[in-house]
Amino acid sequence: QRQNTKDLIDYISRELKDRFDTRLNELKDYNKQQIEIALEDHKGKLSSMEKFNENIIKELDASTFYFQGRSSLLSKRYDLAMVNFFRSADLWLASNRPNRANVIFQNMILSLKQINDSSLLNRINEALKKDNAMHDTIEKKLDKYRQRDDGANFIKKLDQILEELQRIERV
Repeated sequence: QRQNTKDLIDYISRELKDRFDTRLNELKDYNKQQIEIALEDHKGKLSSMEKFNENIIKELDASTFYFQGRSSLLSKRYDLAMVNFFRSADLWLASNRPNRANVIFQNMILSLKQINDSSLLNRINEALKKDNAMHDTIEKKLDKYRQRDDGANFIKKLDQILEELQRIERV
């Protein structure tokens, strides 16, 4: 009987150990899955926050260039104002709120109305060419704005800018 009891105890011990090991492995797998799910969720949230922050930085830079342009406009540095307004417009158009570019375009119109010397347009074009890798001029930038998918939202302001440019060139 002792042998039977010992065998029974060994059998029960092995069964308990096997069940415990099985349950432990199941818990490890379950916890691993839960950690992976939580990690993926956090990665998605982190990616979303990074995109949000990138957009905020664009908008902050756009606003900074706008204020620099306004300051230059008030100081009657129309060429510098226009360059800063173009920088601002580019950033607003690349942001989640491209409609803000209309404010910038209105300020471009105000600047251009003050210009009566076509040599200032040449200075603006030279500054714009140095400012970007595409070496865009005023006209090229306006064409790019017009060709955007949402360009129809800006047509009226862009036409007014072109009218002012034509007026300056006739002077």
